[in-house]
Order: sequence, then C-alpha cells, then structure tokens
Amino acid sequence: MVWVANVTGDCINPPKLENGVWFHRTAQTSIQVGDRVIYKCNPGYIGKGPSRSIQCKDNSTWSPLLILCEPQSCGNPGEILNGYYRGTSSTLGSKVTFYCEKGYRLVGRTYRMCTANGWDGQIPRCEPGTCDDLPPILNGETPKPPNNEHWEIGMVAIFSCRGEYSLIGASDLVCTETGKWDKNPPTCKVVKCHPPPTIRNGHIVTGWRPPFKYQKGVTYACSEGYIMVGSKTIECRENNKYIPSPPRCIKSVDCQQPRTIANGNIVSAPRSTYKYRDRVTYSCNRGYVMVGNSIIECNENGRFDPEPPTCKLSIRCENLLAIHNGITPRPPYGGYWKYGMVATYSCNSGYSLIGADKLACTETGKWDNFPPTCKAIRCENLLAILNGITPRPPFGGYWKYGMVATYSCNSGYSLIGADKLVCTESGKWDNFPPTCKAIRCENLLAILNGITPRPPYGGYWKYGMVATFSCNSGYSLIGADKLTCTESGKWDNFPPTCKVTPCGNPGEIPNGYYKAPNKTVGNKVTFYCDIGYKMVGKDYRQCTAEGWDGEVPSCEPITCNDPEKIPHGYYRTPNKAFGDRVTYYCDIGYKIVDRDYRQCTSEGWKGDVPSCEPITCGNPGEIQNGYYSAPNKTIGSKVTFYCDIGYTMLGRDYRKCTFEGWDGEVPSCEPINCGVPAKILNGYYEVANKTFGRIVTFYCNVGYKIVGKDYQQCTAEGWVGDAPSCESINCGDPGSILNGYYKAPKWTVGSNVTFYCDIGYKIIGRDYRQCTAEGWDGEIPSCEPITCGHPGEILNGHYKTLNETVAKKVTVYCNFGYKLVGRAYRQCTAEGWDGDDPSCEPINCGDPGSIPNGYYKVSNWKVGSNVTFYCDIGYKIIGRDYRQCTAEGWDGEIPSCEPITCGHPGEIPNGQYKALNETVPNKVIFYCDTGYKVVGRAYRHCTAEGWDGDGPSCEPINCGNPGSLPNGYYKALNWTIGSHVTFYCDIGYKLIGRDYRQCTAEGWDGEVPLCEPITCGHPGKILHGHYKALNETVPNKVIFHCEFGFKMLGRAYRQCTADGWDGDVPTCEPINCGNPGSILHGYYKASKWTVGSNVTFYCDIGYKIIGRDYHQCTVDGWDGEVPSCEPITCDNPGEILNGHYMTPNETDGNKVFYYCDFG
Repeated sequence: MVWVANVTGDCINPPKLENGVWFHRTAQTSIQVGDRVIYKCNPGYIGKGPSRSIQCKDNSTWSPLLILCEPQSCGNPGEILNGYYRGTSSTLGSKVTFYCEKGYRLVGRTYRMCTANGWDGQIPRCEPGTCDDLPPILNGETPKPPNNEHWEIGMVAIFSCRGEYSLIGASDLVCTETGKWDKNPPTCKVVKCHPPPTIRNGHIVTGWRPPFKYQKGVTYACSEGYIMVGSKTIECRENNKYIPSPPRCIKSVDCQQPRTIANGNIVSAPRSTYKYRDRVTYSCNRGYVMVGNSIIECNENGRFDPEPPTCKLSIRCENLLAIHNGITPRPPYGGYWKYGMVATYSCNSGYSLIGADKLACTETGKWDNFPPTCKAIRCENLLAILNGITPRPPFGGYWKYGMVATYSCNSGYSLIGADKLVCTESGKWDNFPPTCKAIRCENLLAILNGITPRPPYGGYWKYGMVATFSCNSGYSLIGADKLTCTESGKWDNFPPTCKVTPCGNPGEIPNGYYKAPNKTVGNKVTFYCDIGYKMVGKDYRQCTAEGWDGEVPSCEPITCNDPEKIPHGYYRTPNKAFGDRVTYYCDIGYKIVDRDYRQCTSEGWKGDVPSCEPITCGNPGEIQNGYYSAPNKTIGSKVTFYCDIGYTMLGRDYRKCTFEGWDGEVPSCEPINCGVPAKILNGYYEVANKTFGRIVTFYCNVGYKIVGKDYQQCTAEGWVGDAPSCESINCGDPGSILNGYYKAPKWTVGSNVTFYCDIGYKIIGRDYRQCTAEGWDGEIPSCEPITCGHPGEILNGHYKTLNETVAKKVTVYCNFGYKLVGRAYRQCTAEGWDGDDPSCEPINCGDPGSIPNGYYKVSNWKVGSNVTFYCDIGYKIIGRDYRQCTAEGWDGEIPSCEPITCGHPGEIPNGQYKALNETVPNKVIFYCDTGYKVVGRAYRHCTAEGWDGDGPSCEPINCGNPGSLPNGYYKALNWTIGSHVTFYCDIGYKLIGRDYRQCTAEGWDGEVPLCEPITCGHPGKILHGHYKALNETVPNKVIFHCEFGFKMLGRAYRQCTADGWDGDVPTCEPINCGNPGSILHGYYKASKWTVGSNVTFYCDIGYKIIGRDYHQCTVDGWDGEVPSCEPITCDNPGEILNGHYMTPNETDGNKVFYYCDFG
C-alpha cells in the first residue's frame, strides 16, 4: 500500500509491524498531522507494549511504534498418564510430540499443533502394551508368556528346536513398543550338506570332518605358487548347499615393471618382480596435480589395475571475499589457491553459516560456489510447563546462542529433567523442557495387628498429606500415629507398631517346667516333664483375651517292663526304673551285632534288641588284574591269589583267617614290559606303551618308503618279528623344455630341478619343480620370444616403429609449438627399451611486459596461451585486456590503468558524512545528529561500479524495554531520551540496587535492580529439638519438633512476618517413666528413668529370672512386664554306664549320688 501526501505536513508510509497490520479510523487518502494509526496483531499473535497506536507529528514524522506482536502461547498441551510429551515451545505453529513410558503403547495421534484456537486434536492415551501369542513351530519348542498371561512390551521370547533339527532364523524375538514382534518366528529343519568339494591346487584347512550341519563353515587354502580367487570360507545353509561356491586356485602370474609417467615419479620402493597384489604408488612434480588413482595393484592376470595416473599443470583461483562475523580461509603457506584445493569457511561463536561451508577451486580457475554468510543464532521461545515457571528471554527480546533458560516448579512439585537449558550453536536447545511432577511419598509399610492408611480414592500420597495409623482391638500403638508427606518425598517419621498385652505366669508344674516364646494373646506355653516323669493332662495352655485357658498338667514317675531275651546270649540289669540300663552278652564263638545295651526311657526300653552271630573273616581283599580262590572264610581257612595273563605277581600268594581276621597283605599284579623296540635308519616308531599285547608301528621319513612288516607286538617273550628298513624314493626324469634346458643335482624327494631358457627367450610359468612323495610337483614351464612392449607415452609428441622386438628402434617426434629434449630414439634389448624417455617442451614467449597500477595473470608462456591484464583496485583498464603468445612472440600492445572516481555519496537528513576523497577504495562514513541513531549501514565504499549499498537514515532514539524485574514491576511515561523508569518490588520483597534507570543516547543507563525476599533469619534454637521450614521468608512457617524422649511445651510453630518471627520458641522437656516395679526374690538397677534408658532386673542367689531381664523407658512408659525369680533346678545330672544315680530333687544346693551295677 502506497500513500501520497497531498497536503503540506501530512504523514505517509506508517512503519510496518511484523506479524500485524495497521488501519486509519477514516477513509481519507492522506493522514494529517495529529491523526493516529491503530495497529492490530494477526490471528495467533498478541500485542505487547504501552501503546497500540502512533501519531502523525508536526514535522511529518511518526511517533515511536511501541507495540510488538509476539506468538500466542497455547499453554500446557495436556498431561498423559503413564507417558510424557516433548516440544521446544508452546507458541503458534509449534508442535509437541507425545511418548509412552516403557511397557505402554500410544493410542491416538502422536502429536498436537499450536493453532490460533489453541492446541488442535485430542490428548492421546497410553495403554499397557502387549504382543499376540506366538504361533507354534513344527519340530520345535514355542515359548509361552510368564505365568501363561500376556507378552508385555520388552519381553523376549526364545525359540529352540528338538533333537537333530536346526533353527533357521532368529531365536530371540522382542515384543516392541508397537505391539508387534521385531522379527518373524523361526523354523526347524534338518539340514545336512554333502562333504565339502575339493579344489585343484588347494586343500581344505578346517571343516573337513562330519557332521556337515547348518552354518558349519569350511576354510580353504591354496598350494604354494597359487593364488585364491573367491571367498576362502563357505558355509552350509538351510537349502543343504554351501554358500558361496568354493574358491579357485590359479597359478600366480607376475606383472611387468610399472609404466613411468610424465611430470611425475614412482615413490614406492622398486622391486625386481611384482607379484599378485603388490602395489605401486605415484606422485606428481611440484606445480602439477594428479588425475587418476595414485596407487595401482598387480592383479591375478599379471596386469596393473587401474591404469597409471597423469600429472596436469596446476590452475589457480582468486583469493576469497571476506565474510562478516566469520573466518575467511586463506591459501596455505601464504601461497595461491590451486586447482583441486578446498577452502573451508566457519562462523564466529554465536553465528550459523548460511550457504556452502566448503568451496573448491575448479579446472576453470573459478570457485564452484559463492561464499556463505554468517547469521546470528536464535532459539525458539520455550514450551510452557504445567505447575511451574517458564523462563522468558530478557528485555522481551530473543533467546540467543549461549543464553541459559532456568525452569522452576511451584511448591509441592519436583522438577523432572534438566532445570537449565542452553541455546546451542545449532539454534536448538540442548535439552527438552522439564516437567513438574507432584511430589509423592511411597506407600506405607503394613503394620502387624493394626490398620495401615491408604491414599484417598486409590491414588497417591502427595506432599502435605497426613496418614493416620490405628491398632486392632487388644493392641496398643507404639510411636507416632500421624505421618506427614514432606517436600523431599519422604515421610516425616517411621511407621508405629502395635503391641499386645501379655497374660503373665501360666502356672507352676511339680517335676516339670514350661517354655513360652512370649506371653501375648494367641501364643502358647508348652509344658514339659523332667527326665523320668511322664505328663498327665494337656501339655499346653493358650493366652486369650481372658487369660490362660485350661488347667496346669501334672508329671508322674516312669517305669519299664521286663526286657526281651536274646538267642545264643543273655542280659543283666539292676532294676527297671527310668534311666536304668540292661546289658546284653553273647555265648563263646559268637559276636554281638548292634548296640549291646538298652535304656529305660519315657517310651519304654530304648533301642533295638541286639543279636549274636557266628564269627567269620569276610572278604580277603580285591586284587587288580587278578583273582582269588577260597573254599570258605571261617577261622583257620586259606585263600589263594592268581594274576591274569600278561601280569606277574608281587608279594605272598595267600592269606589265612584268624580270630583277628585275615593275616598278611593282599599281593599285587603288575603288567609285563617288553622294553625299547629296535631303531630303524631314516625312520621312527610310535607306541602308546611297551606292555604285554601292545603294538609298535614303524614309519619312514619324508622321501623314504618302508621295506618289511611295519609293526612288532609285545608278548611274554618280548617283541615278536624283525624291524623293517627305509629306502629312498626317486622321481625320475623331470621332463624336457623347448628352447630351453634344466639343471638338477639329484632326483630324490625334496630336491629341486631348475629350468632355463635359451638367449632371446623368457620363461613362462614357475622356473622349478620339486620332487615329492607323489612325484614331480607342478607343470613344465615354456620358453617364449622376448618383446619390449609399449615404449611409453610422450606428452605433446608421438613415436614411430616397425615392431617392438629385440634390436628394433622407436623414433620420437614433437607436436607443433614444442621442441625435443633428449635422444630422439630408443632401442629394444633383452632387458627392455634402452635409455630414458625424451620430452617435448613448449616454446616460451618470455615476459609479456609490465603495466603501471596493474598486473597480469598467465598460466604459461607457451605458443597459443593468453596473458590477461588487470588494474589495481581504484583503477580501470584502457585498451585490450589480453595478449596471445604466437610463434613470433606476444601479439598486440600493453594496455594502461587510469584512476576511478565515484562522485557525491548522497545527503542524509538529520545527519552528515565524512570522506577523505571519492576515489576507489575509499570509504565515506555517516553520522547522525544528537538524539538520532543510524538505521542501516553507517558507511559506503567507493567501488569500480560506484558507491556500494544504500545510504542510511537517522531516526529518533528509543531505549525500548528497560528490562524485566522478577518479583517486581516498573512504571514509565515513555522510553525516549531523558525519560525515567522507576522500579518497585512486590509485597514481601525488598529492592536491591538503584530504583530507577534513565534513557540516554547509549540506551538505559545503570542496571536493572533486584527484588529479594524479606527473610526473618534464624527462628531460634530449641534445646533437645529441631525445626523444619521451607524457607525463612515472608509468610512461611517454621515447625518445631522435639527429639525422641522429649515433649514440647508451648506453640509448635512460628511465622515469618514483615516485623520478624512472631511468638516465642517452645521448649523440649524429657519424659520420665517413674518406678519400674518391684521383683520378689530379686532387685533392679537403673542409671535413670528417662526415655531410651534401660532398667536391668537381677535374682537373688539360688533363683533364676523368668521373662525378659530388662525394661526400656518409651514415650508410653516402661515396655514389657516385670519378670519373676524362681528357684534354680539342675535338670538331669548325666547318665553313667553300668550304673545309676539317686537324688531327693535337682534344686540349687542339693546333691546327686551315683551307684554302679552289680559286677
């Protein structure tokens, strides 16, 4: 839209508003002085600034535009249970992507876009992810999900095959986040390949043994003098075939000497012969560049591959233009940019490169691209987070490279992810925005015999919630009944416990005692009788809410009946009372089997009745490699030992049975040994050992064959048979060679025959054969006539020759414009072409002449080449700008260079300029009057085309936004030079720094002050206690707590106000449990009666303590019950073999008397 001023003093062209439009309240064709233009932001953008209009002023200029159109924020895109979202901002056009946590899959669209109407689409949801059950595989085991439930995301299913079946495909399948398996199920198949094929001139190294199963590999190697073509390893595949095909072994052919190149050299070490895969490396002379590969390699056909490279003259490119805010590359070593060189640009920190960063110097002497530019790096506005504070760029500007944005969460929420994001060189934030997650405490551990609180509505325990415990009927609560979820996500105390009330003493039992783990409700006390007594009545009582149930049982003395008689024996016993023994004896000639006594117990006679059996000697002992013979094994009988065939006996060959058992020792049988067998000349033998029945096998050395039987056997008489002999093998005539002959010292195995060609012939094939056990190896070589081959290319010339055989000549000729340097011919000899390659060098025109205030460029001074003239910066050329080299010299005349002038650079309203002069390459610099600032570039350069760029303008200075003040605000009438802005803090905060800033020509002076919270300081110490506080700022509270064992006197909190902490600090006093209770026949000791201290109970001499011997002082008083002191009894004093004891009772101080049985 273009406005034309019709009236003097009217305004035209209101300034444009980015992302907004302007309109006038009337339909006039011009805007008069005093009229206003109203601005409005485009849909999706919101206006920010003190004024939405500008006014046409008396001098036909507009008042400052004080509104910005910033992208509208869509806010939080919505929370997703069991998932999260990621996005860099929440402004118009931005995108957030939703993700599910591991084990869940996304249902719905994966993203939402911020539009002018808010976030589009719906929030997706995360459902538990599962994969379908796997189909069964034939002849294999198909995995099933754990507990026969579902295959969940991340689970791995492992297949296997039965027996001889091989698994084809992947054995492990993973259930992916898409609810699909990552691979198809495998199959089970019997795979059997044939034995691997052999190859000519080679052999199998590994894999030649059966079985030939699926994926079994076979490795080949070639014989000496042969090279492999193909893969050395093949593998048995599921189609019962080997993949790939077996390799081939072909005879190695040497390559001829590599060809030399003009203007270059061979830099690798020279060789007399070049074998398969030998390499040759080339380089070019200084001033030349290589075209082609620098390395060639000898192939299996005896040729070098690829062709040798060529060396071309170097080409130069001009120096590169400098770029703003970046680093312009320079040629290495202060030289020139040559053909093939690459120049790399880079930008300064905080700037990104627009365009190609690498420019190559081409064959034309031009760069292959334009220089790039460097643009300041900016990051997008950040995505708003729910339940937290999203950072904004300072002064309402942009997020620039290197700036740090800091997130924080509201009270009761914890930050998940990075709290600080850095704007990186890529224009992206270095991390995703964090999220604020409600602080949760873990579910509480269940307490025994009580009710454990659960979070409301089946949800979570959140920060600030209080959980209340209670005990079942008959139980009392020990500890705090209320626990609070704190900001750290931890409970402020440990869960309490529920303790029952004990039943007390269950009653005394004469001649017995009881045992009880404890005496609480539900537990049992078990009664036992002393040794020699049996119980009458129920042996236990149970603690109930009403006390011990049932009655105390009684203990009565135990007696035994007559013991059983024993055949071939008898017994003796003093009497049959509890603890007495009966002893059994055998008649002469018999021995007792099992224990020889029984004892009277509460169950009767304890143990089995023994028996009397006749005495025998048993097994006389085993003899390895032998046996024994015995008529019987009674006393006085004899056993005789024998050795197996091939063994001889060491020791006495018999043993005799006595009352003490078999006399003497078992003899041994050792193998018969034949000793060392006979040695054979030019051979050797192998034998496992030299014992009876073993065979020794004879072998001949390589080149010898065996004469006679190749083994001997060890017998009782020694080695049987004669040792064989080894005779040498002869290969015979190695074969004749046409146009050649051979030499051989001998024809035995291991010797070589060497072949030679007549003069004028060269050998084709290996020049020797070796005699092996199978005969002469390899093939007979052949002799062919010698040719010299190609004599080599000559740059800018050619050659003529009749043929390339020995004694023939090749003559060299140069192209037009070139002259010959070196001998004009080469001759073919038995060693190849003699002499060196001549060269054709260009005819040179010499210096083309100098040009004042200028220079020239020329690639060379040869016939046909051009020299181009250039003027220095600030000069223009007069005359033709080039000359050509001809056979007669340079044609034409040298041009001249005259100075360039640019003229007047143009006026600037409200400003002026300064310049030394108006010639190339001088600069004119523009300045604005006081109160105005330069808009546009502040200078112009005089170039060959005139003044570069456009002239700047001078606009009134506006200081803009004076800076944001967290926890405060500012007031300002306007932002022009000389105006003030005044800063204020929110309630509860105080101002740090100067409370105003002034707009100057350089911008706002001074710094933005700070608003810091008013703090109350330390709330006061509490002896034997502590306090907890979020912080010490207005209007937070500090909560006091007493240490364990202390109780609080006074109010439990203080609040921070503008005047400091209100109220007084409470006090913590110790809790006292009082007298722990008296104990009959005993006493107690205690250092003090405060919480945590112990009292220990002791019994008088002759008494023992029943129950726990200590009490602890808790916040609820002394725990447990006072124990009791009962008389000490000694229990059973111990059994005496062939005797017994008597005692009135077993209490402390009484005696027990022992008596021996009769005899």
